[in-house]
Amino acid sequence: MSILFPFYLNVKNTTNMQERNEMLYNLIENSNSFALLLRSRASEHETLSREALKIVLQSKEKKVYLSPNTPDSFKKKWSSLLSEENSTPLDYSTSIQIPKKQFKIKEVSYEEGDDNFNLNIVSENNGINASNVIFTPKPVPIDVVFCFGELEMEDWLNIGRKISTPEEQEKIISITPNPRTISEKINDLARAVNPESFEQTKLSTLLYASLHLETEKFTKNVTENVLSTGSWLVSAGVDQETISKIEEEGKNINFAQLTGRALARTRINKNLKSIWTFLSSKDLEKTGQKDDNPHLFYKISQEIQALVPSQPISLVLWQTKGGQILCLIRSSEQNSNLLQKIAERMGINVENNFFVTNSYTSFLEAEMKIQQALREII
Repeated sequence: MSILFPFYLNVKNTTNMQERNEMLYNLIENSNSFALLLRSRASEHETLSREALKIVLQSKEKKVYLSPNTPDSFKKKWSSLLSEENSTPLDYSTSIQIPKKQFKIKEVSYEEGDDNFNLNIVSENNGINASNVIFTPKPVPIDVVFCFGELEMEDWLNIGRKISTPEEQEKIISITPNPRTISEKINDLARAVNPESFEQTKLSTLLYASLHLETEKFTKNVTENVLSTGSWLVSAGVDQETISKIEEEGKNINFAQLTGRALARTRINKNLKSIWTFLSSKDLEKTGQKDDNPHLFYKISQEIQALVPSQPISLVLWQTKGGQILCLIRSSEQNSNLLQKIAERMGINVENNFFVTNSYTSFLEAEMKIQQALREII
């Protein structure tokens, strides 16, 4: 699979936004199949925005493929807002190649048995066996690809086994929160492509929920356009009762207990403009939490930052069952230059406004090395 650099929808002034929306409108009108891709560690608001774009495209009777599939846990939580129309299944196609120089094929037929599907090949000269046949997977060809967040090489390789991406760079579109939120961009796109799709309350509610999460309940990265988008969605018809119900059901006593433990092990380093939180493997074990979910620690960081004096950088260090120490480093602002510099210093890619470090052997080693990196930058 050839991997192209995505075309980024990052524009600031109104004229460019109008040009972008017109370009996307024409692209969607003249295309039939769309793949909506999520990175392996997608945030909840990215998944909600993808579901919203799926509704818009399906309202235009387009084929929509999702990769990876929407997690069952997400479907269960947000089932009341998700579209009842399923995405198009990714059919797997395989080419069976037989060397023409070795075999003179007279007839090809198939029949369905009780247990197997039988392909019958009649040749004049030689009998065909498994060593003579080449099986080549043929990924599904896609007209336009939308990427939610910045996909890593491993994500592209996994997707490349399922779909064939278009050759034109402008048909592979990455939607990132730079400088505006993903939720705002999908809202603009939906209004440009098919305003009538907002007649479904589910669409405006999905986008409002996404914006609500992406801005941490309208407390972070709030701009005039964020407020304007939220206001417009409410006027279009947001089922706020359903959102409140989903949030209430999502509250978890185990998470609350872990947050309490985290708060007790939190300190502020004003010189390094950071909040430091430490969690042992016993903390996770006693509260029934797994150590392989970065978004758990992202949420912990959010809760801590809401309760203590704010700092530009928040760090959550935790111990895995195997004794390794990992650290999630998060910025209170999207597209933080400070966070980007820290990530570059540590040789790691930023995922939206956070990243996870490589592992350390102890809390002491982690703290010393991360503090050294911060001192060089701050």
